[in-house]
Amino acid sequence: MSKWKKTHQVLTHLAEGGLGFGFVLAIVPTLIMSWFGLFLSFKYGYLIELSIALMSVSVCALIPILIIRYRTKKTTLESEDIERDFVQASTDWSDNELEIWKSTKQHVNSLLEQDDEWSSLYDHGVNIVEKVAHHYGKKELEFTVPEGLQLLEEISRRYRSTLIEHVPAIESINVSQIKWLYDAHDKYGDNALAMAKVANIGRKTYLAYANPIKLINDEIRNKILMTESSSRYGALQINAKKALLHEVASVSLDLYSGRFTVSASKVTASNISEKDTTREARELEPIRVVLVGQTSAGKSSLVNELTSELTMEVDELPSSKGVTTYLMTGLDSDALRVVDLQGLDGNKDTRRQMLVEMTNADIVLWVLKANQSSRQLDSELKQEFESYYAERANLSKKRPVVLGVLNQIDRLSPLSEWSPPYDLDNPVDDKSKTIFEALKYNKELLGFAEVYPLSIAQDKASFGVESLKEHLQRYYNQAKNVQRNRQNREAEQSGYSIKHHGKRLFRSAKKMVKHSTLRKENE
Repeated sequence: MSKWKKTHQVLTHLAEGGLGFGFVLAIVPTLIMSWFGLFLSFKYGYLIELSIALMSVSVCALIPILIIRYRTKKTTLESEDIERDFVQASTDWSDNELEIWKSTKQHVNSLLEQDDEWSSLYDHGVNIVEKVAHHYGKKELEFTVPEGLQLLEEISRRYRSTLIEHVPAIESINVSQIKWLYDAHDKYGDNALAMAKVANIGRKTYLAYANPIKLINDEIRNKILMTESSSRYGALQINAKKALLHEVASVSLDLYSGRFTVSASKVTASNISEKDTTREARELEPIRVVLVGQTSAGKSSLVNELTSELTMEVDELPSSKGVTTYLMTGLDSDALRVVDLQGLDGNKDTRRQMLVEMTNADIVLWVLKANQSSRQLDSELKQEFESYYAERANLSKKRPVVLGVLNQIDRLSPLSEWSPPYDLDNPVDDKSKTIFEALKYNKELLGFAEVYPLSIAQDKASFGVESLKEHLQRYYNQAKNVQRNRQNREAEQSGYSIKHHGKRLFRSAKKMVKHSTLRKENE
């Protein structure tokens, strides 16, 4: 398409709406007046006065902007760039790994504050890799050759996406152009800079003699523009450097956690699911809900309520060693595997078995008896649960969703009063206040994010069942992430078998014998 046709299309588009009339009525007269004023100023010798007027108006308009800029110290864009999260955290990371990710990003910021030169990025990257490795109790280069190659591949792939998203016009920059700039700088950089300085001094000398007002105006304008462009260019560079180091940190987390030792095709159902499946086979791995709590806390009653209210299909599977599993169809036809465990009774073996089941769960329903004052057994189990995930070997394990359930709240004082529902957000009567305080106490004591009230007595009106169902529904996606994390870890732990390495060795030896035979035949 010719330039005339393009111009004709633009004019036609303007004529169809109101933009064309606005352009003719506003912009054109302004341009004509500007040109006419410049002509008269030049003809009658008012160029100096015109320069003074333009400079005064420009300075008056810029003063408020400069004041705001120096007060805030950063523009809104720069502030957003500094706080921008260039790399998103993986949904497969555990809570401990999210803390490592957060501290590593802060470490990236401190490294760039100390030294933000491009030449220092290699040292910064090594520093970040060492920091992440330290969290996992490993050395700087403690990974295999295939893992190292995958590390480089993954950083390149992710950094490409990050640059496209955050660096304007990056697709238009050719490597040859960058090389030409570097070559030109190496060849002519110093001389060109010296010549530019001499030319600038000559220009300023001429203006100081011919039009000093214009010289002052140009200096003020250049100073402001250079400051602004330098700030924007600096922010752009910092963004690119920060994005690269964030990618290094992210990939290092996946590397030292062992996630690069297995491909997606090796991920299978988790071991605990296989164990449950021996009782009742299912094609898809259901969400695994484990119920824990002290003896007589009401876990079995809760299971009965779930199987009658929550499900359309229930299969009670054979129990073994205090473990009873129920396979059911839950909310929105999602499969659930509810595991009812033997209650806490002070026996170490019981607590140990309960901890194993909890750490292989997707959701844990921790049932507490409302009118039971002693929480020592629950506190001991919670402490062991926290210690398990604090161990360095378990940093990559994603915690299950833990929901506290305060059961039998109808037995709280006053005992004679029970007329649900109760507004626990704004408790006014004695029963509501007692329930509210009990929820608050158990939440703080055991460190639960949430504790839900429940009453499912047979001879009384139930309370809290629907709310518990809604929260189970809400945490389904998070529970699925916990399940995927468990599957990935177990696939990683399987690694390559001795048989697999033996096959590799046999193939290599076969090729060596073949090449040796061909060489002898050629000789």
